[in-house]
Amino acid sequence: MKELPDVEGRAVYGLAGEELAAFGDAVDLLIVGSRGYGPVKRLVLGSTSEYLQRHARCSLLVLPRAATSEGSASEHPAAEESVYARS
Repeated sequence: MKELPDVEGRAVYGLAGEELAAFGDAVDLLIVGSRGYGPVKRLVLGSTSEYLQRHARCSLLVLPRAATSEGSASEHPAAEESVYARS
């Protein structure tokens, strides 16, 4: 595996939202993806990106799940979501 210049890897143990929010102290911009699986799974599993909207300690950029090449964007509700950012 090649190393990327100026990139540092880090692994932590804990709840994703809490750990990413705390990581916001060390960065200027936190970029996360949105799975966009719908309201039922979100209710059961929670939403890390929604947690970060309230608790991130830096600017936040959330990217929606992209449509696959097998279907159009209209077949994938998450592809229609807008990208939202908080600063």
